[in-house]
Amino acid sequence: HKIEQLSDQQLMKEIMSDNFKAFTELYKYKHTLFQFVIRLSHGDYSMAEEVVQETFIIIWENRKKIVVEFSFQGYLKKVSRNLFLKET
Repeated sequence: HKIEQLSDQQLMKEIMSDNFKAFTELYKYKHTLFQFVIRLSHGDYSMAEEVVQETFIIIWENRKKIVVEFSFQGYLKKVSRNLFLKET
């Protein structure tokens, strides 16, 4: 399977095995996540950029411990919402 054809669950398994290429594939959610944080921050673009970047850093740093129960996109939103709340 090509990395682009893997499901989110398969990508997470690859990421947990230190596959950085699989991790970069998850950047497809960057725009959606940015829009989510923009709404949370009432249009604060710089905060949204910072939260999104920090979210992906946290995902990579904690890749061995991540448990995605439903959707990876939902997990990303949960992490970014928690980061946003810490910032405010």
